[in-house]
Amino acid sequence: GNLNPLYVRQRRAAPRHHPAENELFVCRSTKHAPAIRRLLRLLDQRKYEHVSIHALGASIPSACRLALALSARRPALRLRTATSTVPLHDDLHPTAAHLPPTTQVRLTSAIHIRVSFS
Repeated sequence: GNLNPLYVRQRRAAPRHHPAENELFVCRSTKHAPAIRRLLRLLDQRKYEHVSIHALGASIPSACRLALALSARRPALRLRTATSTVPLHDDLHPTAAHLPPTTQVRLTSAIHIRVSFS
């Protein structure tokens, strides 16, 4: 909720990163089965040493499920997990005309899972 009644918070989307072919950024709309197929295809081709799965906030459990599903299908896979905290910027719109618009930083959790055969 809004802690300051003088401003209305508008959450900005996380900055868009243009992923490499061997990276997957998981979001709420990521479909599990197509993601698994894509990652398995990339791993089986051995074109890359690893594939990476990234997620923020509420999408972290989905990223973990994807990595575990890959590991269940290919037991030789190695999963390396790192977590971090990412700053996200929100816009604060004033409810009173005399106040300037401003921004606020909030921190959210991130996960980065590196999946490889070695």
